[in-house]
Amino acid sequence: MFEVTKEILEEYFYGKCPRWQARKVRDWLADPSNEGEATELMRALFDRLDADDPVLAGQGFEAVRARLGLPLPRREKPSRRIWRVARTVAAVCAVPLLVLSALLWRQGATVVEWHDEYAAYGEMKQVVLPDNSVVWLNSGSRISYPSVFRGKTRQVFAQGELYADIKSDPRKPFIIKTGDFSVRVLGTRFNMKAYPEDRAVEVVLVEGTVECYMDSDDDDRRMQLKAGDMAYYNRDSGVFEKRNFNPYIYSSFAEGGGMAFFHQPLVDIVAHLERCFNRKIVIMDERLSGIEYFAFFSKDDSLEKILETINMDRSMSITENNGMLFIDSGRR
Repeated sequence: MFEVTKEILEEYFYGKCPRWQARKVRDWLADPSNEGEATELMRALFDRLDADDPVLAGQGFEAVRARLGLPLPRREKPSRRIWRVARTVAAVCAVPLLVLSALLWRQGATVVEWHDEYAAYGEMKQVVLPDNSVVWLNSGSRISYPSVFRGKTRQVFAQGELYADIKSDPRKPFIIKTGDFSVRVLGTRFNMKAYPEDRAVEVVLVEGTVECYMDSDDDDRRMQLKAGDMAYYNRDSGVFEKRNFNPYIYSSFAEGGGMAFFHQPLVDIVAHLERCFNRKIVIMDERLSGIEYFAFFSKDDSLEKILETINMDRSMSITENNGMLFIDSGRR
């Protein structure tokens, strides 16, 4: 039997669960027989956030419900209403609920509408934010942002790959959150790659300065970047380090550039190629998955050309069957 713990529930709300686990958590939250246990787990997570007003907390949850088109609950005591609403919304809300609700609490009783933009596999999308900053989403990427930026920061949530051209506002920093990793900027241009299924997060700074930092209770590491720096964070090993690239020859996907792989393992490269070309690629020999490559490709390069270049030493066998590509060791 699948058991939901506080740790699993927290990973779910912050978008860090694998897909199979997220489905099980949603099913568990939607089961009325789990209401008591769900309430206690939700309360434990709630206590970790800096929201002291249960009335405003309730308004936050109700605002999320209204955005999803769900009926508002009967008026009850604030604390009970909070958890009942939270459990219902958690089963269907695409934006991490606790993070979104915390923003609503901080903004007081004012309801701010949230927008969710997604670029499907094989597509790219341009999104203009309320402050006229522009974000380009690469294939399989998502961004959630408010209809208006209130408070002391401009905060959005994202996953996947995006290129951001952020309007300068020294009084109100811009923050992008993706799981337990965040990027804080004043005004700059940078590329961020943070797909939840990939093991690594990369931030490539083209212009300006940014601060990258770990956004969790037990990890407060921070890193300042300038043009030509890249922040690299490996979710598996915990490595968080600064690397370098040449900003004069680098061009992101949003600027007509192609693909850049900075010492990325084959398994992550294959996942990215699947998203961009909307093709299924299978690595048959798991020993190949961890081999790292450093390579740049033009936007006009075909999938076959990219794989052929990666396989210049002919150490792999690449075959096609029914539209799927299979990568194995050696020649067949």
